[in-house]
Amino acid sequence: MPGENNTQNPTLEKMVFKLWKSQQRQRRWRLIKRLFWFMVLSTAGMYTWTQIRPMMASRNIGTLNQPHIAVIDLKGIIRTSFDLRDVDTADTFIPRLQRTLANPNVTAVVLRIDSGGGEVVTTQSIHREIQYQREQHPTIPIIAVCENICASGAYYIASACNEIYAHPASLIGSIGVRGAGVSLGLADLLKKLGAERRIITAGKYSNFLDPFLPSSTEELQMQQSMINEVHTVFINAVKAGRGHRLKALKQGESEEVLFSGQIWTGRQALPLGLIDGLHTIRSLTRDVLKTKNVVYYDFVIKPNLMDILRKLLPAFLGQ
Repeated sequence: MPGENNTQNPTLEKMVFKLWKSQQRQRRWRLIKRLFWFMVLSTAGMYTWTQIRPMMASRNIGTLNQPHIAVIDLKGIIRTSFDLRDVDTADTFIPRLQRTLANPNVTAVVLRIDSGGGEVVTTQSIHREIQYQREQHPTIPIIAVCENICASGAYYIASACNEIYAHPASLIGSIGVRGAGVSLGLADLLKKLGAERRIITAGKYSNFLDPFLPSSTEELQMQQSMINEVHTVFINAVKAGRGHRLKALKQGESEEVLFSGQIWTGRQALPLGLIDGLHTIRSLTRDVLKTKNVVYYDFVIKPNLMDILRKLLPAFLGQ
């Protein structure tokens, strides 16, 4: 009947329209998800490609099958694990050193260092790895060449090498340890704001170095004791590596002055025994190592795709 058709058609049209809208939403979300994963995978792929390219572009690659000097870099903040912002980490540098020394044609390794240091445990790990590799390859010297800066943890690492060279204007040293804390009067600020911070702890020192609480004399002494312990480890490592080459600043002055955290230029560090000479990589290989066959091992150890996604996903998700 005409009347029934008039009442049924609008209802049917609404149902069809709702179904169409639902399908449109589903298609839209599928498209958004595909675009999201395309962006993630594209970014990961671009990053991986930037890591692969240096390996493919290693200079003087034709001389790898002949005896040669291997040059590898240690740059930037030295950290433990993979981070997209970092240049070198323990997870990437140590495998690089191992891979380099696995080449039977390598006659010497030159570490080109340009770093102001980093995490204590990480620098100790690299330091011990260099010592281990020297024991495993006693005929292959590992030589450090310092560029702009080789200080703190970077010098800790350099002290494990057979010899250390630097530019005259390089910054060398900073054989010291620093522990940072925050004391901004936050407890007084909260009091003025009428706010109360509630925290429940178990253990006498659970609030150790809490920036919302004033530091007690006992806590400061504990922190100083820990820093002194780490500093002692640093000093012993430098003494073991440099041995009799270390000299006092002035005649009759204790060599402990060398461990005050001071920084010197390369020219100043030479008479102190902190370095063995003033050389660039070119002058070192030409005048000391007496070879022109130098290969710059520009490759880096690539993080796997899961490492990259683990770092990138929080940024995409807004976390």
